[in-house]
Amino acid sequence: MSDPIVWSAFTFQASFWLSLCVAPLCFSHYHRLDSTKGEKAYWAATFSGVLHAILIVALCVLALYDSPELMSSSNFFQASELSQLCCKVFIGYILQDFCLSLYYWSTWPGWEANLIHHVMVLIVWWQLTQGGYAQGPATISMLCESSTPFVAMRWYLDKAGMKTGKVYLANGMLMMISFFIFRVCLYTYMAVLIYRTQEGFFTIPMLNRCLFLVGYLGGAGLQYFWFAKILRGAYKALTSSTPKSHAAERPPAAARESHTGKALLATEPTATSKEGDATSGEKDVK
Repeated sequence: MSDPIVWSAFTFQASFWLSLCVAPLCFSHYHRLDSTKGEKAYWAATFSGVLHAILIVALCVLALYDSPELMSSSNFFQASELSQLCCKVFIGYILQDFCLSLYYWSTWPGWEANLIHHVMVLIVWWQLTQGGYAQGPATISMLCESSTPFVAMRWYLDKAGMKTGKVYLANGMLMMISFFIFRVCLYTYMAVLIYRTQEGFFTIPMLNRCLFLVGYLGGAGLQYFWFAKILRGAYKALTSSTPKSHAAERPPAAARESHTGKALLATEPTATSKEGDATSGEKDVK
């Protein structure tokens, strides 16, 4: 249990089971969730995702405060104990969430993309942690989780029957803003950091370079794609005169992780997902 990856996986898995036990006692609408679609388990997994998002963002802020050079250094191997800890905590969370995704398989929406996302994250983050490089881009990437609580709240409000209220719409707007700042702007800034550290980048093995670039470019493409859908959903919510229009399109499946999770992946109002669309819904990536 001394390894941060192990205790991270254990902690978030424990929070999953704790949520399964506590949610029925605290939320009356929890009993209306469809167990055949894995919605009760998805509720608990979403709770774990929010807990992880709060913890990892706090750790990343501390890491950047302690070593601000991570945001601008041209040293590809610039690292700190806190940045390494952030990566290991993230790996632990993704690992246990990957196990849940394997167990529930096609019961959860967007399962194919989610599994691919998790496998890629585990491969790329493991090499970053073991090699001790690209800690700046990695720390920035994990800050993307700042939008996850708003994504999760969208799904929770939906299941609570509050999809047409002002709270739902306000949460959608906050999700759109946070998504733009942390998943579009910061993720784009990662390209600047990678360019600055290219000298060190070309010293790592070819396979590692390819995996690193595939992980970044794939993640960036998903962020832009999801944000475009979020903007369309926000436009519909603000310009339509009918309450039903507050439901926006949901970005497809790979979001949960990212950085961002399941709430964004659902394509129907009754589906579950951890990272999603600003005013009405998807599941979550690095």
